[in-house]
Amino acid sequence: MVEGVQFIVDDAGKKTAVIISLEKWGELWEDIYDILVSESRRDEPAVPWDSHDAADFPVEFDVDVQTRRHYVAMDPDLLKRLRQEAQARGISAESLINL
Repeated sequence: MVEGVQFIVDDAGKKTAVIISLEKWGELWEDIYDILVSESRRDEPAVPWDSHDAADFPVEFDVDVQTRRHYVAMDPDLLKRLRQEAQARGISAESLINL
């Protein structure tokens, strides 16, 4: 059994739910949750961005020019392996990517 993961089973022993330690697996859960939200919205109509102007959505924000983050799409299995390897090395996934 994986530490920080507990399955809930029905009377027949079939797994019906899972309890995940957010202290141990919080970052992974955020990714899983994002995937679930994305999948739940798969059939929603798309917004044609070319029909909008950025001026229609005025936003103010501060920019920290010292920090740069790049977001890329990643296969969920690859992300899981990346996080496992980083955890095994005792470093963050971001640090492992930047080695």
